[in-house]
This record gives sequence, structure tokens and C-alpha cells, in this order.
Amino acid sequence: MKKQILLLVMIIAVTGVVSGCQKKISNNVNQQQNNNQTTKTTETPKTTEISNISSTTSSSVEEAENSDWLLYENSKYGFTLKYPKGISPEVYENGNRPSIYFNSNELYFDIRLVINDNENLSEFNYLDFSPVGKGSINNQEALIFKSEKGYCDGPACGYPFIGYTTKFNGNFYSLTFYKMTELNDDAKKVLESFKFIIK
Repeated sequence: MKKQILLLVMIIAVTGVVSGCQKKISNNVNQQQNNNQTTKTTETPKTTEISNISSTTSSSVEEAENSDWLLYENSKYGFTLKYPKGISPEVYENGNRPSIYFNSNELYFDIRLVINDNENLSEFNYLDFSPVGKGSINNQEALIFKSEKGYCDGPACGYPFIGYTTKFNGNFYSLTFYKMTELNDDAKKVLESFKFIIK
């Protein structure tokens, strides 16, 4: 009889320990899922309507020459560029670091700005990457940044990229092309079309 009671107590104890472990594992999984949702939510940038910042898209310029390309003009941030039809530019305001994204299946690039920065171009690092060379944007000296595996933050990495960064009127302009580490013909056309608006 004592053996049966001892066996029953041991079974209850083991069941309690296993149940507690399962609950702790379940709580840790739920906590991890909540943390992932919070990360995704906090990383979502605030979207501002393009029309609210005096940006316009016009295809009238060079319509005959490049009928599949449009002209993007952003007077607030002082630049224009050409891009293929079928892309809807998206502007994200983020304090002194606004971004404009151009994304399609064929071409994905963005313009990231750092407004009123006192740093010199030679000291600039893009997403913690050091420059791999020099080039130009609109006849301005530019640093070139590349990564075969993209920017890694945590367990995942982004797309491979090649980016050009220059400084104009106290602002950094980074023009970055994703899913490539060498410019293709469309990326070259975008880079060559980039112009600063001089006020």
C-alpha cells in the first residue's frame, strides 16, 4: 500500500513538473510571437501622401524619347529622376530621414535622405557599410556601397544592393538599387537621370 501511495505521489509530481514546463514553453512562444509583432509594428514607417509634399509625377518630359518612363519631381527634397511606368513612388516621412521607394518586379530602388547633417561625405557609412569605391550623382562626388547579402539585422538579411551616396546643400542623398550588386541598364538610366533642383 505504501508503495502504491509513493508511486501515486511520484506520478502526480512528475505530471506537475511536465505541465509546468509545457506552460513555460507555451508562454515563451507566445511572448516571442508578441515581440515579433511589436517589432513589425514599430518598424512600419509613417506614410505621407505624395501630393502633401509637393511631389509630382509627369510624363510630359521626354515622352517621345522614353515612352515607358516617367519623371518624378520632389520639390521639398530638391531632386528629380526618371523611372519606369508601373511604379507608384511611396514617400515615408521619418523626421530628418525621409525615404522615397520605387518598387516593381523588375526594378526596386529608393532614395534615402539625411537632412541637415554636419558629417562629411568621407565619414559617411551606409547601413553600417563602408564605401567600396567612388562614383557620382548629378556631377557630385558620391560614395559607392555594396553588399552581396544585404543588410542583416537579427536573424534575417535584406536584398543584395548597390548604393550611391552624395551630399548636396547639407543633406545626404542615398540612391540604392536592390536585388543587384552591379547596375543593370534600368538602374543606370535612373542614376543618370537624377538631378538636383537648384533654387
